[in-house]
Amino acid sequence: MPPEGGLGKAMTEGLQGRAFIGATLSALGLAFLIFGQAGLVLLALGGAAVWLLSRYFHRKLGGITGDVLGAANEVLEVLALGGALLF
Repeated sequence: MPPEGGLGKAMTEGLQGRAFIGATLSALGLAFLIFGQAGLVLLALGGAAVWLLSRYFHRKLGGITGDVLGAANEVLEVLALGGALLF
């Protein structure tokens, strides 16, 4: 599948280290403030789920598309809400 430069490419390429670190620290802080240690566990599980989805779609499609990002968002939302209910 040739790269076409769609939304998936725009969202995954050019991510700078400072933006990634800032977003990660913000997410860690908010997760801890809202849910305490359980929030950190939920965030780690969500990160693992996204990583697994990314590896799967890289293998199946050869990259990340906008549809993959949307699907990952929906899966993560369901997992986070279900996890929040459990905790």
